[in-house]
Parts: sequence; structure tokens; C-alpha cells
Amino acid sequence: MTTKTQSQTPTLQTFGVVALLAGVWLVAAILRPDSTFHLGPVLLPLVPLLTTPRESDPKQAILFGIATGFVVLLILGIGGRLDGPAFEPFPSVAAESVFALLASGAVGLVFARATR
Repeated sequence: MTTKTQSQTPTLQTFGVVALLAGVWLVAAILRPDSTFHLGPVLLPLVPLLTTPRESDPKQAILFGIATGFVVLLILGIGGRLDGPAFEPFPSVAAESVFALLASGAVGLVFARATR
């Protein structure tokens, strides 16, 4: 008799969803540099809470979402594609996006720890 064990790591599908959303955010920002896509940095760290199987730990995927968000911001910043308006009190879209990315990542990690 064999027993099946569940992996404690998120599935490849979870990482794929994060990468897909990052790609959508990147393409949209490249096509519309005068717009600000405020949800991009918020969603990347939070999506793993919805896509990670219940028996798995989403922390790795949340950290992947944060890292992926920083890569997207770096690409957009180098390409001069962060020219849209920022919410007050942020002086720039880059500052707003970094704050949103870190804040949503922190919320995701706290929520993952509390519910898993």
C-alpha cells in the first residue's frame, strides 16, 4: 500500500498565474506609458492566496510575486514607462508601486500565516 503525500510548495500553476499577470501588466504599461496600472503591484503578491492549493504553503509564491513585481518595475523604469499619474501622497509612480508591492506582500504573508 502506498500513501500519497501533498507537497508543501505551491504548484507550478500558481507561479504561472503570477508570471502571466506580470506579463499582462508589463505589456499594458509598455503600450500605454501615460497610464498607471495601480493594480499590477497589488495583485502579484496576493494572487497566490487564491491559486495555491489549500494544503500548500503560499509563502514562496507570495515572495515570487514580490520579486516578479520588482523585476517588472525595473524593466518599466529602465524603459521610461512609469510616466503615468501617481496617487497622493506619493511623489512618483515608482514610489507608489514599490509601496503597493511591499504592502500587499506583507498583507499576503500575514494572511497566509494566519489562515494556513
